[in-house]
Amino acid sequence: MGGFLRAALPSVLIIIVGVGNTVPIKVFFGFEWLWGSIALLVLIRYWGVSAGVLGSILAGISAFIGGYPPYSPLVYMFEGLFVGYLRRTTRRSISSLAVSYWVVSALLFALSHYIGGRSLTQPASVFVALRMLVNGIGNAVIAETMIVLFDCHRRESSGLPSLRRVFATLTMALLCISILLLVSFESWYEFRAND
Repeated sequence: MGGFLRAALPSVLIIIVGVGNTVPIKVFFGFEWLWGSIALLVLIRYWGVSAGVLGSILAGISAFIGGYPPYSPLVYMFEGLFVGYLRRTTRRSISSLAVSYWVVSALLFALSHYIGGRSLTQPASVFVALRMLVNGIGNAVIAETMIVLFDCHRRESSGLPSLRRVFATLTMALLCISILLLVSFESWYEFRAND
């Protein structure tokens, strides 16, 4: 039974990537959480770059099907490609690579809309960049927590993760929750000001 589960799990994770980027979860105050990259990061961690490339392509296609802005499919596709490639070459943790990707993506998004004279105002582009950042970091924290728990379950002798890994995961979770609350409050304040 374990062999069948191990063989079927990548397919299930790829399907979850597609569903997670097509069907968001509405959290609160208009914040939509796209949760497909959690499965993508777990897929990259345990099944490598080739499965990650397939999941990345599906992440981009499903973001397109979900009707998100034109940059979304590229952002979600490049997340898996970036994390998968750097995971293979640098052997860094999945969460640190994903957080780095989302920080760079959010900065590039805000700068391109602010400097490039796009249709968004400066506060609106910063707000969207913060939402991207919170979504990406939140998914990285959840994926890292799942990976830590899976690794603890797989080990027989030393079942506890390192203190550094636990501290890094908790710090990212605290940062993500704080930013999420700030973004949600700002969104609520903007909506009340417009009504």
